[in-house]
Amino acid sequence: MSAQRTLRRRDFLRGSTALAAAALAPGGAWAESWVTPRPVRPGYRATYFVPGYHPTAARFRGQPALVSAELRTNLPEGYTQDVVLLSRVPEDGSAPTRKLMPIKGHDVDIHPSGRIGVFNSQNGSTMLSFDPDSLELLVLHHYEDGITGGGHSAFMPDGGHLAVTERSAYRPFSGDLKAHEGRIVIRDVRTLKAVESYSSHGLAPHEVQLMRDGKHIAVANYGSAYAPDGGSKLPYVLDPCITILELASGKLVERIQPPAEKATAEIRHVAAYDRDRVFALQNKFVSPSEQAALLLGADDLYLPDLAVKEGKVETAVPVLHANAGGTPGFEELVTPELRHMIRAQSITYDPSHDQAIATFPGANRVVVFAGSDGAIVREIDTAATGGLRLPRGLALHPDGVHYAVAGAYNDVALFRRGTHERVPERTVYTLLFGHSHMTAI
Repeated sequence: MSAQRTLRRRDFLRGSTALAAAALAPGGAWAESWVTPRPVRPGYRATYFVPGYHPTAARFRGQPALVSAELRTNLPEGYTQDVVLLSRVPEDGSAPTRKLMPIKGHDVDIHPSGRIGVFNSQNGSTMLSFDPDSLELLVLHHYEDGITGGGHSAFMPDGGHLAVTERSAYRPFSGDLKAHEGRIVIRDVRTLKAVESYSSHGLAPHEVQLMRDGKHIAVANYGSAYAPDGGSKLPYVLDPCITILELASGKLVERIQPPAEKATAEIRHVAAYDRDRVFALQNKFVSPSEQAALLLGADDLYLPDLAVKEGKVETAVPVLHANAGGTPGFEELVTPELRHMIRAQSITYDPSHDQAIATFPGANRVVVFAGSDGAIVREIDTAATGGLRLPRGLALHPDGVHYAVAGAYNDVALFRRGTHERVPERTVYTLLFGHSHMTAI
């Protein structure tokens, strides 16, 4: 990673308050609205942000959405590259706001103040920031040659910076793991300019999360490249891992890996709270015949996720890392029927109930795990309990009482934390266009 470490360290966290003030606010002092989170009162209705992967399927005012001047206001003139249709969906039932974004967008993060949103790409050439109310573009950042977006970012404790996963562009494996490592880049929130960069200590970093102590981040590293001969574009899984890094220095604190005989699945998403509360999701591509075997006994009619390409079918097994006894562990957590874990998408941790919650769109399932030992607490068939198909997006509700789950192509359902009862009267019925994650503010 030495070749990527070209940015000078600026002591960015030792003087985090001062640096954030200088970077974010005019006159060297933060405006109060930037440092104060939005107030959340009883009965609070959230706003959901959902990327739409398939804007070609959308129509607006009788025309294809891609040609709408109203929806294209954020696209540079003549832009013909990756586009995502971002939807801002109010829970109160008012009309969604939608805009086309010049990005191969994956996950949206909204600043705690609600004043700025950040959108990272996955294997795309751009990342951007936008106004969360209007969805108007603020800053469009282009990655340098050989670097692509890793998919996720996370705001830092100072409020003025975010950690961004960035990848060495996928290419045939060279034989040198270090040559394929990705990086974590600390960027200024308002300008998206880099102030620090260090290795993710893994291949193809994806999700990054700030841990509870505010001093460490956890990174899910796919651990994959292309096959050495370049003949197959399916993932060539080499070294999947979760890395825990010291935020201020980039120092590798812990590297959590599956046993060698099980290191055949990419590690994609992570929910990390404390060092003994690290959950992650693995995904492994299998053949259509292998998936058919898994689906024996499932519904006669099965709605596939259109985002899954032919021949790229994923199984998933969640992972619990627990080092309460002093030795890091890597335990696979499996429901009684593995077919309930086909595909794995989003995972989050609910500290108020010490539970991890994950979505499995390939099986129309939400699965809840105990934080202490990974035991399966609850399985929810979202299709059978209210008709929510292909649950992908997942977000803790800002009210501290609920969590929301979005179907890949339509609707957002609300569940009560702890009991996991659905609150049907709070369902938002809306059209979505395929996504991986949802953000709630």
